[in-house]
Amino acid sequence: MKINKKIIAAISIITLVISAILYNILYTNNKKNEIFNEFDFEEENNIESVDEREETKTIFIDIGGEVINPGLYELKENARVNDAIIAAGGTTNKADLTEINLAYVLSDALKITIPKKEEGQKENSKKNTSISSSLMTSKADVSQVSGLININTATKNQLKNLEGIGDSTAQKIIDYRTQNGQFNKTEDIKNVSGIGESKYQKIKDKISI
Repeated sequence: MKINKKIIAAISIITLVISAILYNILYTNNKKNEIFNEFDFEEENNIESVDEREETKTIFIDIGGEVINPGLYELKENARVNDAIIAAGGTTNKADLTEINLAYVLSDALKITIPKKEEGQKENSKKNTSISSSLMTSKADVSQVSGLININTATKNQLKNLEGIGDSTAQKIIDYRTQNGQFNKTEDIKNVSGIGESKYQKIKDKISI
């Protein structure tokens, strides 16, 4: 009986030791898998976050006039005038949107001024550094007072009215200002491929910004 008890005790001890070893192995492997899975998940999220930051480009717009909260706003690239108005809390009850092109695609560093109802017609004829003229419908792209063609806002057909500017060159002007922003001075139009000093001299007195 003494021998049997010793054998049983030994077997029990061996069983406990083996069980402890197996448990330790399984527990260690599970922890490693959890760590690796967590690392992979975080790495994947980080990659997605970087990709999202790289893909989401923004622009800054200064909007004033008859909006609830005038100021500087960060918008997604290719945002419209309507998006800027929404960001500013909407328009006041005095705003005149009759001649405003809400679908106009914005570019970085633009100034938007929403006119009052009683000042709407006056704003159309004013020449300023904001994009007021840009926001108006096509008839406002050509100054009603001076008859000059605004190279920052004119349509392709309007640009083609300039001497020596055909369909291809007019499109290049539009592509240039879309990619590089508005012209700061009329001379900047010479940066457009196909418009040299000679052609600029022919149109300089017929264009404005």
